[in-house]
Amino acid sequence: MAISSDSTTVLTGSTGTRHPDDIAFSSKCTKQNICYSIVVIVFTTGVVMGILEGSLQTPTPNIDRLAWDGIILNRHYTHPVCSPTRSALLTGKYAFQVGISNPSSPGEPYGIPLQFKLLPQYLKDLNYNTYMLGKLAPEVNRSGRNLYENGLQVAESCTNNHYLPHMLTEKFEQIVHNNGAEHSKPFFVYFASPLPKANSEANGTYRVNRQFVMPQYLSRPSVRAMDNEHFGRKQQMGQIQALDEQVKRIKEALECKGVLNKTIIIFMSDNGAAPMVLPTIHVNHGSNWPLRMFRGSPFEGGVRNLAFIWSKLLKKKGIVTDQLFHVADWLPTLYEAAGGNVSDLPNLTGISQWTSLKEGTKKGDRTELVALINPVRNVFGFVYQEPGSGTLYKIVGGPGSSHITGWYKTEGTNATLKMVNPTSVSVNCGHPEGIERTVCQPWLADCLFDLTNDPCELNNIAAAKPEMVNLMKNKVVSYNATAYPSVRQPYDPTSNPELFQNWWTPWQDPEPVRKASSCLPFQSSFSL
Repeated sequence: MAISSDSTTVLTGSTGTRHPDDIAFSSKCTKQNICYSIVVIVFTTGVVMGILEGSLQTPTPNIDRLAWDGIILNRHYTHPVCSPTRSALLTGKYAFQVGISNPSSPGEPYGIPLQFKLLPQYLKDLNYNTYMLGKLAPEVNRSGRNLYENGLQVAESCTNNHYLPHMLTEKFEQIVHNNGAEHSKPFFVYFASPLPKANSEANGTYRVNRQFVMPQYLSRPSVRAMDNEHFGRKQQMGQIQALDEQVKRIKEALECKGVLNKTIIIFMSDNGAAPMVLPTIHVNHGSNWPLRMFRGSPFEGGVRNLAFIWSKLLKKKGIVTDQLFHVADWLPTLYEAAGGNVSDLPNLTGISQWTSLKEGTKKGDRTELVALINPVRNVFGFVYQEPGSGTLYKIVGGPGSSHITGWYKTEGTNATLKMVNPTSVSVNCGHPEGIERTVCQPWLADCLFDLTNDPCELNNIAAAKPEMVNLMKNKVVSYNATAYPSVRQPYDPTSNPELFQNWWTPWQDPEPVRKASSCLPFQSSFSL
């Protein structure tokens, strides 16, 4: 993940133009704005089973401590790939309702249509400063640098081959420093960590994938103890150690500046982990075991993902809730937490679950959700909670469904060498793990699962419950009718970094190349 001219593209940016001392923090606190700062940490490549379970491969004490002192969302669903999930997070709508169905790649001239208002824009209405720190991951056979600060290119000479995760964490510390406890408006930070993920790089006419990690994380005892036979998995375990270090420093920065007690922290994955199954596609050595499938799939391994909320505002902490939660719910939930009136939010799919989380009731208002509707691929996944019984059902289908539908064990583990110490969030399949009981071939016929009693989707019960299949399929059809036309566009060759001194740029802008006159303001000019 070191920064170089052929590195994975990344984006850092911030907004908020007023000096921290311009306005006293207390003078801006009103009934409409409760002045709590919000940090949303989104990491990539999925649940990485073992976090929150006392992982024996890669302990994550800082993440675990925060999670178990907050509320763990045990039924938190995303879309199965990154761009749609992040679109849902930022718009409060299902991704297909804003025209995003597939992962986007550099050089493709499209994005969320400008008519859709985003989460930071809503928070700006409540007088928040808003910031974004994070990454973009290209999936094309071209290479170019893509590190920006407020739209200005950050040159290699400014970063000195600095490890990107450390750089982003340091920038977060700078943001917190400049928003001191007594002299600033509340702030929102969308922290899109590049960890843990393989990095796509160009190598001639094709792309290769590498997992960059600093030696100090590979040398930690649990990671060092792993057999080098699974070195790719070992590297990813090192990356997870770096992610845990990011969380530690984020919390310490907030605590050091006296704003931790005024902060809401969200930690979530954007999609299921990608295991080493298809070396040219899924190269990340992740694990969703014992859940079925992986990133890109509407099965549980692709869409049921790790998330928790931590805040001093929560009246009950250290709990696990099974209430249904979709990533689109975060926009109205955080808007209400920040003092906004959710009735002011127009036509959102997301449901505010702030009252439930704040009170710790473990009961939300959501009873169904779309895990995936992809009009381009003709694939869908839908979850429905039956009234009365409370049983969760899941339907998966569509002629465009992948013919790969299995379960994939965690590398470096076997019957005697376990990965985790089970906790209350560990998945209990109820039957032998990874052994299908009734065949599911979604490209031929829709599959139905009882997630309450069969969370690992081992038993396709579609034939036994045709009424439920019809009910859920009709709901999918109704949701599909709300789809916004796909905005996806093919690669535009005029975006090629070779035309812009090996930089990915906003090539269609009147001024696609914007260079900073110096390394400032990227370089930190303070110490914590």
